[in-house]
Amino acid sequence: MRGLAVLPDEQLDEQGFLTVGTRLGLQAGAVDLATGRLDDLPMPFAVVGGGLPAHVVAAGRGGHWTVLDVVEGRVLQMTSADVRTLGARALVLREKLARERAAEW
Repeated sequence: MRGLAVLPDEQLDEQGFLTVGTRLGLQAGAVDLATGRLDDLPMPFAVVGGGLPAHVVAAGRGGHWTVLDVVEGRVLQMTSADVRTLGARALVLREKLARERAAEW
C-alpha cells in the first residue's frame, strides 16, 4: 500500500489510511460509531480509536458480526455492542460511483 499511495515509512495511522484510500481513487471516510449504524457501513471496515490495535469487521448484519483480529490472527463473532467496545470510529473505503468519478474529470 505504501508504494502505491506514496507514503512515508511511518506507522499507518487513521489519516494515513484515509489518504491511501483517496490516492487509490476510493471514497474514504471515518464514521463515529457512537452515532453511526453498523448495518449502514460498507464491508469490510476497520474499527479504530479505542486504544486497541485496529480490528476489521469482515461481515455481518442485524447485530451479529465477524471480526478479524489482525494482530492475533483470530476470527471473532461479536454483537454490535462488542464491536463498539473495540474503538470509536469505523474507517470505510468504497469504490466511487460512476457519477462521482466523472465529476472529478
